Amino acid sequence: MMPLVSITLKKAPPNLIRIRFFQKLFPNSKFIVILRHPLAVSFATQKWSKTSIGELIDHTLLGYEIFMNDMDYLCNVYVLRYEDFVANPQDEIDKVYYFLNLESLHIQHTVKPDVNEKYFSMWEANRKSCLKRLLLPVDGCLEKRANKFGYSIYNYRNLLPSPILGVHNKALHSDGNSAALHCRR
Repeated sequence: MMPLVSITLKKAPPNLIRIRFFQKLFPNSKFIVILRHPLAVSFATQKWSKTSIGELIDHTLLGYEIFMNDMDYLCNVYVLRYEDFVANPQDEIDKVYYFLNLESLHIQHTVKPDVNEKYFSMWEANRKSCLKRLLLPVDGCLEKRANKFGYSIYNYRNLLPSPILGVHNKALHSDGNSAALHCRR
């Protein structure tokens, strides 16, 4: 029989940049972070936001960058991509459960692997507009920012390797700070 554990899940995108705070409040916590292609996040967000796609892409990448900078101070974090999950849901669930030291469960629901495709089609339509290309030029800087997380703006259907993915475990000192405060990724 597995020991009783308290599990709290909070799926809220703003929490991505609050994990250091939550770790201070709950030092023995484990965090699971799911990244998603910045284009898909941006077009999905635009449904209820009056913000431009360019601003939303920048906002998404900025959140990912803040999280990445916080990694030096975090313990017990597992990072995965939404795209990896929908491509191989059982494999990804098994990895998450292993990280949590729990016995994995068999996924019984169908996971739709092509949800991002709708957003990629919207991006393609956006790129066909000369005005929109002028308003949001995709330069090497934007591409590099996305590449850090295993994404490409140019070749958006292709996933890239990224060192941020996977398990990140660091010892936590009694003062609540990570043992690897000064290491850089």
